[in-house]
Amino acid sequence: MALGDGGENFLTEYGVARSYTFKSLHTFKEDCKAFYAEMEEGKMEGETQYVGFTGVSMSDLDGIDDIRNHLPKMRFFYDMNQEILIVKFMVGTAHELSVGLLGIELDRLVASRTGMRRAIISIGSARFKGLIRQKESDFCYKPTSRTLEDDWPSVVFEVGVFDTLRVQLHKDARFWLECSGGQTRVVILASVNKEARSWTIERWQHDPVAPQVQPTQNVGARNPCARTHVAIRIQSLSMQEGQTYTGASLIIPAVLIFDPNDLPPIQGAPLRPNDFEMTAQMLNLLNEDLWSGLM
Repeated sequence: MALGDGGENFLTEYGVARSYTFKSLHTFKEDCKAFYAEMEEGKMEGETQYVGFTGVSMSDLDGIDDIRNHLPKMRFFYDMNQEILIVKFMVGTAHELSVGLLGIELDRLVASRTGMRRAIISIGSARFKGLIRQKESDFCYKPTSRTLEDDWPSVVFEVGVFDTLRVQLHKDARFWLECSGGQTRVVILASVNKEARSWTIERWQHDPVAPQVQPTQNVGARNPCARTHVAIRIQSLSMQEGQTYTGASLIIPAVLIFDPNDLPPIQGAPLRPNDFEMTAQMLNLLNEDLWSGLM
């Protein structure tokens, strides 16, 4: 397996404990189904919802795409130089509920403030390509002013079902914010801990203190995108089942969702930075909905 410019192996960098060598579409399907069955049966102590495959060429990836309807629900993160595919499996209802509730609430906030049903559009888990890596999100949006098929999303949601908010989600945030050429400006991470009955949410965006850095010429595993932005965590909050959350609102800044020269028509006052605000009251309702669906 070729490494990128002497950099770190993609599996090690991403913290993937279990990996397989890709041999054929048949063995890929069998490996995925076996891994997913272990997850469903609760036999994954000490492991995560991620598994890696080495030796996956671009043509292999095309073949995998052709059989995805016959595989468990998953998301891909692929390194073209190292030919490594990392698969994240959707862990049942917890995964879907978490991203669905947050996405629906953002839709509602945008529609109520702009008076437009389609000021932003969902592009689901579409795959986007950086210089050497390509990735699918759990859910994402772009403003309707971005009309090209390969326009990156402005807002991305990534979800994990683990005991803590793990390094993998932080790597996801950095990919979107640092490899999109500045087009992705907000990433919301959500981690569901079913045992502790807690829900942790983080907001990541570009570092406002150092928003621009010189792109490097050495694009490799240590620097998978000649980045011009630095990603940092701006906000973190945690909620517990059965407890009233009294902390800060979750802010998804309106001025980062839309492109500066293409702000939508607004009913009333101009957009403010915190216009799309999920208040503590809203978050409590979302938290109740999450855990009522995971009894």
